[in-house]
Amino acid sequence: MITHNEYVLLKKLVENSKIMYFYGEIGVGKTTMVSFLIKKVLGRSDAKVQSPTFSIVNHYKPDLYHCDFYRLQTFGDAEDIGITEIIDRREDVFLIEWPDLLKDHITPDLSFNMNMHKDSSRRISIMKHHSNTSVQLVLTLETIKIKSFM
Repeated sequence: MITHNEYVLLKKLVENSKIMYFYGEIGVGKTTMVSFLIKKVLGRSDAKVQSPTFSIVNHYKPDLYHCDFYRLQTFGDAEDIGITEIIDRREDVFLIEWPDLLKDHITPDLSFNMNMHKDSSRRISIMKHHSNTSVQLVLTLETIKIKSFM
């Protein structure tokens, strides 16, 4: 279970971030983690968060986007749907699953690297990015069962 101090730090990191990337295998809980952040950390408890796997982008008005780029092949695909131009402005908040095609073009504020263990617990490493150069581990939440967030 996430501790109060971990939650406070997570809230501070997320509230000060515009672009967040979520990495992990299929089924590790990226969408569940995004849902937790939207509802519990960003305070949008009424949001009906759903996976954007097929829609690619879900927009929670006025200023929040949840993207899933699993089905996109290239950075050009993201440009074609117009999302890179919106992201580049850094005015709105973007939570992006499967962001690999963006990583050489748009630097996130935070990255969540998620791994599942044999007992179904998740290890979530959160990295805060500074400009285009340095990366540092800020917090690791050990053995969190994603459902304990909800």
